[in-house]
Amino acid sequence: MSAQIEWKEWIRSPRNPHLVKRPQHFIIEDVLVNNRDSENGGTEVIIKVCFRHTVDGKSGFVVADNHRIICNSRDDAASIVRLFRAANAGVTSFEPPVQTGILASGVNVLLTPLVLPPNGSPEWRIENLTEKSLRSAASKFICDRFCEKEPLTFTLIASGTLRSSEVAQYIESCMVSAEVSGLSLALLDDAGAIMGAAMNEILPETEESTSHEPVIPDGMTPVVKFLTMQDRSALEYCNERLIGFREAWQKRLVGHHMMVAGASVPGAEEAFRSSMQVFRGRGLEFVIVEATNPWTVSQCEKYKALAVHTLAFKDFLVSDASGTSCPIGPADQASVFYVLRL
Repeated sequence: MSAQIEWKEWIRSPRNPHLVKRPQHFIIEDVLVNNRDSENGGTEVIIKVCFRHTVDGKSGFVVADNHRIICNSRDDAASIVRLFRAANAGVTSFEPPVQTGILASGVNVLLTPLVLPPNGSPEWRIENLTEKSLRSAASKFICDRFCEKEPLTFTLIASGTLRSSEVAQYIESCMVSAEVSGLSLALLDDAGAIMGAAMNEILPETEESTSHEPVIPDGMTPVVKFLTMQDRSALEYCNERLIGFREAWQKRLVGHHMMVAGASVPGAEEAFRSSMQVFRGRGLEFVIVEATNPWTVSQCEKYKALAVHTLAFKDFLVSDASGTSCPIGPADQASVFYVLRL
């Protein structure tokens, strides 16, 4: 058996440095590495790590926890260990040659399956959105809360470049799809009032293969471009490094949690949890989430999702109503691309 290696040290680096524009956004706070022989004769490295995502380098929120790195050989495992040893010796970032060597070595990530708690609000009933009147009500419910609270839409509305009617038009056009409305949901109380809602879809295999063509009003175009840019980089990594992801995507077994909203925090939390339950019930294997809101980040972290990619709002500029360039969202925030394994 291989000797067990354990140590802890403060180091600074992104999880996937080839995807992150600003490595200082990720601080690894606590690292415990175990290198051991696996039962099938191979070698695995188990990394328990707590990352913090921060735009200003001083504060932020936790964005990752336990993950297993599956190596093709002991040499690959040794390269991982050497990397962490270098960090322990005072290296504060992964230099490009080290990045290239690690990524080229065939190191893959196996995600831990999602553990869902039981229904926390049994007094609410869950309904899909195939019925037209409920679909319209849920679409308005999501739209109203996104315009009030979601950083991208709120910022663009405040800058005069986006109207709430355009947000509504985009959501409604997505919900027209029978697949989307069947996967999306609303939480209703005894009086029939909406307590929470979510819009979900099966991730199209390519941008051209989408089962529905949502209307993208001019005001929503920057948001769609921003998220599409992040998706392309993040999904490339998922295809190459997440065990089982490529095959699942080809079989249309990857869900996309697009939007979630609640009348209260419990309502939003239950809409998120119920969405994962719906995806799992349909036999899907992974779910992706573009967390543009710190609350959504907290939910992904609660369920130990893998944060694959970060894109700071200040790195994507748009023109406001006066023609002045400004960040697409709050300058001290970012979108984090998460993956959950069902």
